[in-house]
Amino acid sequence: MRVASFLCASLLLLAGTVRAHDEGPAHHGAVPATVADRPHLGADGRLFVSKPLQHRLGIRTAAAADTGIQTQRLLGEVISHPDAPGVVTAPEPGRLEAVGAGWPVSGQRVKAGQELAVLRPLMSERDRAQRRAALAGIEQKRHLATVNLERMRLQSDARGQAPATDNVFLEQAEAERATQDRLYQLASEALQGRVVLRALASGVLTSPRVRPGDVVAAGAALFDISGASRVRIAADIWDARVAQDIRVARLDGAPAGAALSVRGVEPQASGTGWRLLLDAPPLADRPLLPGELVSVIIDVSRGACGGTAQAVWVHSEPEWFERRQGSGCDATAVAPGERVVVSGAALLDEYR
Repeated sequence: MRVASFLCASLLLLAGTVRAHDEGPAHHGAVPATVADRPHLGADGRLFVSKPLQHRLGIRTAAAADTGIQTQRLLGEVISHPDAPGVVTAPEPGRLEAVGAGWPVSGQRVKAGQELAVLRPLMSERDRAQRRAALAGIEQKRHLATVNLERMRLQSDARGQAPATDNVFLEQAEAERATQDRLYQLASEALQGRVVLRALASGVLTSPRVRPGDVVAAGAALFDISGASRVRIAADIWDARVAQDIRVARLDGAPAGAALSVRGVEPQASGTGWRLLLDAPPLADRPLLPGELVSVIIDVSRGACGGTAQAVWVHSEPEWFERRQGSGCDATAVAPGERVVVSGAALLDEYR
């Protein structure tokens, strides 16, 4: 009995010793896994960043000797060039009517001075009476200018000393008569209630903003005319930094010499993503019309000169990063084949 009791006590003491040995590290300051995964500096000065956190921060690396070209295809839309607009506006309130050639349609080519529509001004009886009075006053001045011109011609012919072209007073009388004739014509058209709207420049008519029968206010934009020789293409991208890395941009299927010029980027109206703006040269085979969808091919340089001119982060091990003085293109700072951080280097600097 005594032997059995001694054996039981020995087994219990041994089990307690083993459990205390297993739980010992928890009582001696062992670091939990959640704390160990946090970014921290090692004894050698390198920065530890776990794999999941690298993905969340968007850390991207590339080989120091990798300077290849990546080709991307984007969907672009042809838009009007802001430096070559031709907006036809309403000079006064009125109702729109079509001309003899019909109502203009989108994509139609127009020439400078071409009739686009007719505006019937909205006039009250008071306005109509005022215009009639103004027309009567202009008609009286026109009659006096005609009488004065005839008198000056008779005097010039009676003297016979100099040609009529050398008579300054006669030239002034002729100019006054021409001015009154033009004012009378304009006042008559205004009283008749018919104002012809003409194209301000030659080009391609984009989507008309109005239709026949619409009543418009003074200054309202009616037609947009885009010069066919100058158009712009807007393509959707997600990274605004792509514009800085573009080496060549061209239209799919366009001649080799028809390269696109990168103008910059602007945020999307929806707030998500960016629009890459490119200026397109005139094409000999066909013009680019606003609203047309085109395929844009860009060659992007993805060189791995990461970091800044002062420092670069080198991915020395799977979860360890080393900060070195110099740039990723400096052979003294980075050896060929080493992985350098090309995206997210500024975020790593925040953990130092």
